[in-house]
Amino acid sequence: MKHLSSLLTLLAFLGFIYVIYITPDDPDDTFTGRVTWVTDGDTFKVSGHEWPIRIWGIDAPERDNAGGQASKAYVTRLIKGKTVTCEKVAVDRYKRTVATCFLGDNDIAEIILSNGHAREYCSFSRGYYGSC
Repeated sequence: MKHLSSLLTLLAFLGFIYVIYITPDDPDDTFTGRVTWVTDGDTFKVSGHEWPIRIWGIDAPERDNAGGQASKAYVTRLIKGKTVTCEKVAVDRYKRTVATCFLGDNDIAEIILSNGHAREYCSFSRGYYGSC
């Protein structure tokens, strides 16, 4: 009986490891699509791409925090319904594609930062946008 319990524990552990570490990550390294939904000032969805996009290098206020609704509204006006191109940097713990994204030749993060609707996420960007 003790061996059965140990075996079940091992199988449960291996299943956990599979789900966390072995399941395939978001496969697209570079993708282009139309923005279909803006969640907040740094997260949105793109047609043809299954995972939500988290813009690399910036941190916008959450929707229910001060400035959150204004940030979301600004980003919605900026990109919703428009075609963007994104380059995957990573996949975060929430299964979002973290990416640098462009509207034409313009870096979306840079536009959002320069208009005051987010701040540079210095621990990730390491000063890439020059405001750390």
